Amino acid sequence: MDELELQRQQQGLQQRSQEEFAMQQQLAQVETMIKNIMTPEARSRFTNIKLASPDRAMQTLIVLAQLAQAGKVAHVDDTFLKQVLTQLNQPKQTRITRK
Repeated sequence: MDELELQRQQQGLQQRSQEEFAMQQQLAQVETMIKNIMTPEARSRFTNIKLASPDRAMQTLIVLAQLAQAGKVAHVDDTFLKQVLTQLNQPKQTRITRK
């Protein structure tokens, strides 16, 4: 029983690592695609954001990828990247209505 459980755990770990590797490859492909449509200034700003705040860079990358796939953006310059970052920074407002 112990050997069987050990094998199952090892298989589970291998599967998770393979999934993580596949996810990292997909993210790298998306990042490459987005960086190809960025101007040098925007690319520099994105690299700085990625170094300072990886989570924020990931959010930005997702938004830019969605816009690019929808055909809403052909190239990303520094001002457009700033606009995206500003929109991501705005806190979401919740409205409470009393009756």
